[in-house]
Amino acid sequence: MHRLVNNTSIDWFTAWPRQALHAVANQFLAKVVEHVVHVHLSVGQYSKEFLAKLRRINHVTPKK
Repeated sequence: MHRLVNNTSIDWFTAWPRQALHAVANQFLAKVVEHVVHVHLSVGQYSKEFLAKLRRINHVTPKK
């Protein structure tokens, strides 16, 4: 047990400033937004492929 305590380090983290939290959140959410846009724009084509391959209809309705 003594070796474990001697070879242990503690990293102390301070609170993040508001600007840093916004920067991290914006970077992460930008990727989420880009993915949602891609899905929204490609769902029509994938629905056509779904119908051709599996003969099943996927209804897509526009959202406001």
